[in-house]
Amino acid sequence: MADANRLEKGFMDKRPVIVFATSLPERDYLRTLFPSSNSGVLTFEKEGICFDNLRSVNPRAIIVRTDARAVAWRFVFATHALKATARLIMLSNELDGSQFNLYGLNGQVKWLTCRYGDNGFLQTFGRTLSSEIDTKAPTSPHLFVGETEAVQRINAMLPSLRQANDPVLITGEAGTGKEHLARLIAGGSPETLMFVKIDCAALQSEKAAPCKPLERSPDASFVKTLDRFGASSSRATILLDKIDRLGRDAQGEMLMLLENHSSGCVDHSARTVRFIATTDADLQHLVNCNGFRKELFYRLNVIPVHLPPLRERAGDIPLLSDYLSICACDAMQQGFMFLKEKAMERLRAHPWPGNIDELESVIRRFITSGEEREIPGFGDTPAPGPKSRENLLYQAMVAETEPNFLEIRSCLPVLGDFSLKHICEKFAFQTEKRLMQKALETTNWNRKKAAALLNISYKSMLNKMKLYEIV
Repeated sequence: MADANRLEKGFMDKRPVIVFATSLPERDYLRTLFPSSNSGVLTFEKEGICFDNLRSVNPRAIIVRTDARAVAWRFVFATHALKATARLIMLSNELDGSQFNLYGLNGQVKWLTCRYGDNGFLQTFGRTLSSEIDTKAPTSPHLFVGETEAVQRINAMLPSLRQANDPVLITGEAGTGKEHLARLIAGGSPETLMFVKIDCAALQSEKAAPCKPLERSPDASFVKTLDRFGASSSRATILLDKIDRLGRDAQGEMLMLLENHSSGCVDHSARTVRFIATTDADLQHLVNCNGFRKELFYRLNVIPVHLPPLRERAGDIPLLSDYLSICACDAMQQGFMFLKEKAMERLRAHPWPGNIDELESVIRRFITSGEEREIPGFGDTPAPGPKSRENLLYQAMVAETEPNFLEIRSCLPVLGDFSLKHICEKFAFQTEKRLMQKALETTNWNRKKAAALLNISYKSMLNKMKLYEIV
C-alpha cells in the first residue's frame, strides 16, 4: 500500500482502469498500484471479454501485461478501432515497442519493462499513467497493417506522402488496398478535407463535347465538383481510380487538367488539390504499346507506390486477420472473436487471388457465422469429430441459459436501490451457475468433461461448484 501512496499524485483522474494479464498474481499486484480512492480497477484474463468491456467503459488507462506479440498487437488494434481515448501502457520484458509502429496511431501506446517493486519502475509507471496523450499526433480511422518489409517501407513513407502535394501513382493487383492507401495519404478530417473518387472505367466511353478552342475550360466540371462539396474544405484529393481504363479522349482532357493545375492556371477557390491515381495494369507497358498517353503517365507517376499481392506478404496474414476481426466485430456490434492457430495455418497456405478484399470477406463470414468452416482449405481437413459434437452441445447449453425476461422485469422496480453494475453481476452469476449445471447434465456429471466443455481448468470447475453449492 505504501507504493500506492507514493503514486497517488499521478492518479487524480477517477475514471476506471482496465488491467489485462493472464497471470492472477500479476493482476493482483497491478491492482495494488492504484490507491483505494480510485473509482475502480477492472481486471481481465480473456482478451475478448476485455475488449467487450472496453467498448462500453471509458477508462483512463489500459494496462496490458504480456510478452506475446499477437496479444500486444490485438490490444493496439482494439484501442484504435474502438476509438478509446485512454493511455495504453504495455508491460513486457521481451517485446520491443519500436517494432509496433504504424502510421496513424496517435502516440497513446507506451512501453515499459516490468520491474515490479522497483522504485524506478513505480515512478516511471506513475508518470506514464498521468502523462497527456499527444492530440496533435497524426491519426487515421484506418491503419495500413503489416510487418513485412514492403509494408514497413510504405508506413515510413506515409508522413512525407501526406505532406507532399505531387501526384501519386499506386499500382498493385485488384484487392491489395489501393483506395485504402489513397485515403491514408489524403488524411485530414471531413471538415478540412474533400475526397472525390472518380471511376475512370465509367468515363471510357464518354467523349468530350465539341467546342471551339478556349470556349470552355477542360477542368470546368472539375471546379464545379469542388464547389458542390462545400467551400469549407481547404484541401481536396481527387482519386483517379483505374486510370488505365480512361479513354483516349478523356486522357487528353485529364492531361490538360493536370498541366493547368501544376502551372497555377486554375483557380480552385484557394484550395489545395491533390491527385492520386490507381491501377492494376502495367502502365509502362501500355505506354510502350501506345495504349496510354506517355505525357499523362509521366504527369501521374511523380511518386510511384507499389502494393505487393497478399501471397507475397503471407507473414502479415495473422496480423491482418486479427485487425480485420476486431474491425468487423466492432462494426457488427458482436462479441470479439479470433481465429485459432490451425485456421491461421490454412490462411497462410491459401493463394488469395482476391488479396485483402478476399481476406476481409472471409473474416466477416467467420464473424457472422462463428464457424471456422468459412476459412479456405477447411474442406481439406479431416471430418468433424467429437469436438464438433461438443460445440453443438455447448451452443445448446448457452441457448437454454439466457437471462429470463421475467426475472429481469422483476428487478426493474428496485433498480433505483442498486447500481446497474450490481444488477448485471447478479445475472452474470446466475447465468454462470446455470451453464455449469447444464454442462454437468450434458456430460452425465463428469466434472472433467464438463470443465473441458466450458473451456476452464478442472480446479476452477471444482472451486466454482463449491462457490455455487452445486452438488
